Amino acid sequence: HERLVLGAVSGAVGQLTVYPLEMVRTRIAVAPTGMYEGVSHAIFSVAQREGVGALYRGVGASMLGILPYAGVDLMIFEGLKKRMLTAYDTPPPALNFVSGMVASCVAQFVAYPFALVRTRLQKQGMIEGDTTRYRGIVDCFSQTVRNEGILGLYKGLLPNVLKLAPAAGINWLVFEQAKLSMGIDARS
Repeated sequence: HERLVLGAVSGAVGQLTVYPLEMVRTRIAVAPTGMYEGVSHAIFSVAQREGVGALYRGVGASMLGILPYAGVDLMIFEGLKKRMLTAYDTPPPALNFVSGMVASCVAQFVAYPFALVRTRLQKQGMIEGDTTRYRGIVDCFSQTVRNEGILGLYKGLLPNVLKLAPAAGINWLVFEQAKLSMGIDARS
């Protein structure tokens, strides 16, 4: 359980540190052409028009999502690695890669509703006249389920998995191979 906590805390610190860039990335992606001239323009425009706090709109959902994502990812990978170590002294690289992908897929399924809510909160307030309004995380969850059903919380999950699962597999593979190349026991 300590690995679950460690994974969750490290994920939360990283997410909080870079969150304004995450928010601005989303804004730039969904903005009408010409609304923002780049990252710095988007940051200053959002801060000036909506206040500095707007750069953190959706951070609560993001933090709530990164905790289970990072925790489940680490817990699943370590559990799979423990099973591999019963069959191999050093797990084959391909198994580390596949285990990383599996861990990421499970973690994404658990945490994705928070990513969807985060994105919807980030988009809110961007365009004058947009009538979609959420009073916060719970309201966004409630409106999504009420208007779109429970599956509405998973809109966009498949492309997200297709993007992140291979990246996570590569991350875990490189991490485990780097440990071995530094003489660190595969069981650590």
